[in-house]
Amino acid sequence: MVRHLVIFGAAGDLSTRYLLPALAQLYEGGKLPENFRVIGVHRRDWDDEQFRHFAQESLRRHAGEVTANAHIELIGQVLEYRRADVTEGESVAAALGHLSEPIVAYLALPPADFEPTITALAGAGLPEGSRVVVEKPFGEDRE
Repeated sequence: MVRHLVIFGAAGDLSTRYLLPALAQLYEGGKLPENFRVIGVHRRDWDDEQFRHFAQESLRRHAGEVTANAHIELIGQVLEYRRADVTEGESVAAALGHLSEPIVAYLALPPADFEPTITALAGAGLPEGSRVVVEKPFGEDRE
């Protein structure tokens, strides 16, 4: 079972409005695996506490139906932050280097960043069994 969700673009709109609130709902409902970790990756020069403060504000605005206690527990027990340029292999490898189990790498990024980020992930040597989630449609036209 995968116990690490890595959100690339963790300080963006998709994460703020949808991913973090959905994770709070899952946490409150007891639907996340034991020892589940969410690692936010973004280019901002933050530490864990700054990211947690950002997440708290996001949950306050977009996850009002989830109890404040679930917000606090999710933020304090589940969230971590790593700074990285998601399009550079060495930067991604450094952000993920502490992980030895399979991860789910969630690309909450603009479509133009998908290809370089996936290339960076390939170069980072993800643990076997890891998966990449691409949220948005991609391509150059409707076809």
